[in-house]
Amino acid sequence: MSLYNLLTKRNIILAGILLLMIAGIASLFMWLRNPFGDEMQISNLGSYTQGQPIDRRTLQRIQHSLYTIIKQNYKEHITSNSLSDIIVRKDSYVQAYDADQKLRTISFIVDIESIRQSYQVKYSYSENKEVTDSADYQYSNAVSCLPQDQMIYGYFYCQDVFTQMNGSNTPKLVIEWGATDNYDNSLLIQTRSDEQDFINYMIFDHYRKYHKLSHMNTPSVARDIVRNTENNANSLTFTVTIDEKVSYKVSINYADKRTITIRDQQGVLVATNASAA
Repeated sequence: MSLYNLLTKRNIILAGILLLMIAGIASLFMWLRNPFGDEMQISNLGSYTQGQPIDRRTLQRIQHSLYTIIKQNYKEHITSNSLSDIIVRKDSYVQAYDADQKLRTISFIVDIESIRQSYQVKYSYSENKEVTDSADYQYSNAVSCLPQDQMIYGYFYCQDVFTQMNGSNTPKLVIEWGATDNYDNSLLIQTRSDEQDFINYMIFDHYRKYHKLSHMNTPSVARDIVRNTENNANSLTFTVTIDEKVSYKVSINYADKRTITIRDQQGVLVATNASAA
């Protein structure tokens, strides 16, 4: 065999090896890539699932859902896998197994100190096709908002797929944000939308713990609105009276990181955003 033929044969073999390597790398990349899109990984999840069966596709769906809910509720731009401090909260991880349906269900809370947010994570997977095709199963795989008392970094206005589905069917408090203060400036132009959400949510959440709701949209009146800018002060106070029954005193201290304080008519603290400021 001539030297030319030997070189040609060697080049063909090398080219074949190179193509196989490229194909292997591409396959590895596709295997590692989340098929659902951008994601956020939970840094210490492996320490909880070690030695336990885990469905890779279900986990990828949850990782994508985690990215989606963070992007929705975090005001700054966020990219895939850009947070490295998403951790499972201690003592929150629970795993159960239904032998009849071969259904494994996992739930836990994740805390993210860098953005001061926490979320509930739930996912299930089963070898039973009837279970995996059911609506209950599909909705059991989700990342959702936590109740306010489980938000360890302080309250933030949180939206998830369930709050979006509820929409206008959710009872709500109607506050008169157009009411004006002693300078004829409205509450609307002096408060941000997230502050309005905080005030609305906290007052209504406290009110309906102790009073039966008679309206889908519970009316309220904003009274005694005073803006104080004297002696280097910079604050706004007003009273929200619900259904002409119960009043709440709201104060916003603009000089102190826009700290909001809400008290009931006895003066007892209902809520403050100071811990989240």
